[in-house]
Amino acid sequence: MQDYKVLQNYIDEEIIYEGKNYNLYKLYREASPSDYIGDECFFMKIWPRINQKDEIIKEIWLDEVRQLQLLKNYPNSERYLLVINNAYYDDESFSITYECDENDILLSTYINDINKSSQRLKRKSWIYFQNLMIPYHRIKLWKNILSIAFGLDILHQNGLLHRKISPENIVIRFENDINFFRLTGFEWLLSVNK
Repeated sequence: MQDYKVLQNYIDEEIIYEGKNYNLYKLYREASPSDYIGDECFFMKIWPRINQKDEIIKEIWLDEVRQLQLLKNYPNSERYLLVINNAYYDDESFSITYECDENDILLSTYINDINKSSQRLKRKSWIYFQNLMIPYHRIKLWKNILSIAFGLDILHQNGLLHRKISPENIVIRFENDINFFRLTGFEWLLSVNK
């Protein structure tokens, strides 16, 4: 794993997705002893700079930052979208941090983990295809698909098209037997505003 300068302010970083042009990390900012809350968790998308004049990567990064700042201010956007926390650039990389929870995971990672697990563990997962025959699990899936639809509605109301809805662009949060899907992968956004 490359040791980017931007990662020096965080602990326990791990790559959770390796894309063609960027990597997605899950990392933590350590809480100080005087803090009342624990460590903060973030996702960070990092585009490495190939050379100092890499204008294409910079424009993709800058466009995503602008769109995410706009979406962050939309009511309830944090419920349906992975919203921006901050953006950085230096001589090594362009990066965006997103607010997340320790229990957040990419849907693609979760599905891969289920497929690699034992039959006993598969039976415990609501999203395993055989478990979707149970009405309770199907209802849970459709509620999560509805939350993705609400996220898409927020994008559309702001004149944006997503263009790549896939398990790699959906984050799932596990909380007390309730799961929430949220949309990410905003580098694919296309503005259709006049």
